[in-house]
Amino acid sequence: IQIGGGQKHQHHSHSHSHSHSHSHSHSHSHENTDSQPISAPKTGFISVCNQGEGYYSRGWVCATSTQFNFEDCRALFEQLNVERLKAVLRTDQGIFSFNRSDNICRIEALNAANDSRIEFIVDSAAKADAASETLIQTLQLVKSN
Repeated sequence: IQIGGGQKHQHHSHSHSHSHSHSHSHSHSHENTDSQPISAPKTGFISVCNQGEGYYSRGWVCATSTQFNFEDCRALFEQLNVERLKAVLRTDQGIFSFNRSDNICRIEALNAANDSRIEFIVDSAAKADAASETLIQTLQLVKSN
């Protein structure tokens, strides 16, 4: 999943690779495991799952109309049991990037974003599933039609 679109904040590319052999069934309407950039759906979200080199990633690209509660996101991202988290979100307080590594969550205001995107990386499938469920329930993500 490619997170970007902020005018003030440049996201760097990552050098780690992910295999695409992960077959994981969710009840989501759209699931994308391609390495192509993903466009936001008209409604709801698209989920992305990858795994490789002992790590598991989960990501979501949300409809442009989706607006998140800033405080809910901040609280969730600071306590979620993940190794790494990146997000660019349209919130009730503006557009922000969230970048968490080494248990430190950095938040920066952005001028613009095309859509909202969230991605995290963990070291086990069980952690990935648990963190996904927590994130979906807490942020009340609704599946794309």
